Amino acid sequence: MKPAARNDMILGGAVVVVAAAIAFVLAPHAIVRPQGTESRALAPDFWPLVILGMAALAGAVIAGTTLVRRPNGGDAVPVDPAHAAGSGAALRVAAVFVGLVGFYFLVPLTGMAVAAIFLCLFLMCLGERPNWLIALPTAVLLPLALYLFFTKVAKVPIPLGLFETLF
Repeated sequence: MKPAARNDMILGGAVVVVAAAIAFVLAPHAIVRPQGTESRALAPDFWPLVILGMAALAGAVIAGTTLVRRPNGGDAVPVDPAHAAGSGAALRVAAVFVGLVGFYFLVPLTGMAVAAIFLCLFLMCLGERPNWLIALPTAVLLPLALYLFFTKVAKVPIPLGLFETLF
């Protein structure tokens, strides 16, 4: 087994172990679940457990792909040298962090939906070449659809910032 495959196996296994530890040890003690919850999907522990389940599944897939026999014995996906780990990866991670901090400070001013639109656009710009015909409608419609779901269906108040008086 090549070092890259071994590292993928270790990473996948570690993600599964950490997700399971959080789901079965930490979450039951950290998240208070009231008895009178109308819907399981609205319970405080539901979505964290769904996200942990998806993380564990992703870890299992990462670990499992190392077990698949590769025809040439190399990596499953050839790596383009322009996108290798050393070519601006740290700068992109820092840019994502700056975008999330900006989102945090923008929410009280513009509200969650508008701040999410800006964050989506910013993150899409970090990609190699965004297709604006797809990126712009997605960046606008996805946060608005989530806002409408949470305010109208789930009856969860979402901060609107300066737009609070309009709605």
